[in-house]
Amino acid sequence: MNDDSSNILCQQTDIELCVENLHQHMNAFIAYTEFYPFVQSVCYVLRQKSYQSEL
Repeated sequence: MNDDSSNILCQQTDIELCVENLHQHMNAFIAYTEFYPFVQSVCYVLRQKSYQSEL
């Protein structure tokens, strides 16, 4: 019986860690999706500038 309760505790902390990791990944994903269009537009502007300088 004692082993069962400690097992459940272990599983609970694993789940909490898993949820915490998931939150971190979600935050990173959200930051990436918000930041990505900005990076794309900067790259686009740089490409346009280099294209114009070649002309």
